[in-house]
Amino acid sequence: MMDNNRKRGGMLYLKTRKTASSTAAGVNLRIARNLAKRLDLAKPAQFCPAGFHHTKASKLYSQRDKTRSFLWTTLREPTQRLISDFNYFVLSRHPNITATINYNVSMPMPTTTEQDPTTRLFEAWAHRQRDHYLKVLPLQRVVKPRATHAEKLQAIQTIIDNDYDFIAITERLDESLVVLQLLLPDLPLQDLLYLKGAKTSGGYDDGVFQGTCYYIQPTIVTPGMHALVQTPEWNTQIVQYERALYQAANQSLDDTIAQLGKQVVARQLKAFRQLQQHAVQQCAHDTVFPCNAVTGQKNLHNDCLWADSGCGADCLDRVGVP
Repeated sequence: MMDNNRKRGGMLYLKTRKTASSTAAGVNLRIARNLAKRLDLAKPAQFCPAGFHHTKASKLYSQRDKTRSFLWTTLREPTQRLISDFNYFVLSRHPNITATINYNVSMPMPTTTEQDPTTRLFEAWAHRQRDHYLKVLPLQRVVKPRATHAEKLQAIQTIIDNDYDFIAITERLDESLVVLQLLLPDLPLQDLLYLKGAKTSGGYDDGVFQGTCYYIQPTIVTPGMHALVQTPEWNTQIVQYERALYQAANQSLDDTIAQLGKQVVARQLKAFRQLQQHAVQQCAHDTVFPCNAVTGQKNLHNDCLWADSGCGADCLDRVGVP
């Protein structure tokens, strides 16, 4: 579903870590597949061109043809994204990673938690992952760690104004998808239906990493972690620029809704949520995900379009038929 031509044109989505990106990638795949069906494309063209990978945008989409493509992504509030990232990639997948992360970081620790190993590990991980959005989202110029304040602000402006056709907000996902549908008027509302994967607290992941199903434990936020993210240093050293981008993307979404008409979006959102609720009731129970929710073993066959994205697509298509 991705080749050199498709890097230039098609329905393109950039996955960012822990932003409901597997869900959004599944929506992107269903759009591409259903469009191919409506155009009655001959096999093996089962999908219209689509991109949906975790990587730097500059590696995949820097040469995209804006007249033949639509590029979008999702952003999440940066502190919550980092907490989720830490629980998922460190505590759940690499419980013995403590010895491999450098603890020599400069941020002052709350005095009551200096001996809390989980908080210390989270602090070190946050330093490693800071400015994640600025590392992966720019299409042309990757923002270097030592970039100046002005350079980072310029990168944020370019991402919002030039690089992406649309930026969805994780905390406003349904609303974002409705706006996406209104921006693409030939797109049926039914193409946006989705089933959430099992990569939530207390479930198994997609079984791709090391070919193994990893149990994603319930989210841990220690008192020390909670205190740490409230400090001024957390904002200035870790999330300052990601938060600025997130706030700008939220404002851009609000502006787009105002242009489309708040009442129009509200009516469409109500209709979508009703359809989405019906789809979950009809499809969630029988859909087979990559990993067995009880045994944690990989299922030999599943109902997903790619990894744990686009799961239950056939059922969702049937539900969506008027």
